[in-house]
Amino acid sequence: MPEVISDIVDAYIFRKNHARIQFLLLLRRADASLGNTWQGIHEKIEPGETALAAAMRAATQATGLPITEAYAADFINQVYDHTRDKVVLAPVFAFAV
Repeated sequence: MPEVISDIVDAYIFRKNHARIQFLLLLRRADASLGNTWQGIHEKIEPGETALAAAMRAATQATGLPITEAYAADFINQVYDHTRDKVVLAPVFAFAV
């Protein structure tokens, strides 16, 4: 039976442009798992790190943009990782830049 774990976070970057919200998505490398798909930022949670801190770190490292607002989404992404035989629950955050 697969184990349920939560060792990654998902971060979505957005900006307010006049009366519109625009999201930043990243294109995965063609040779990566799920290659050539547009996604938010995914990152592993380091030992002793909170989910929010991991998401903020990932967002800043991936974009180089300063975060002006942080939000916890009202859902958790879930995926089955067949390489580890684990069900992974990923807290989701959104960051304004």
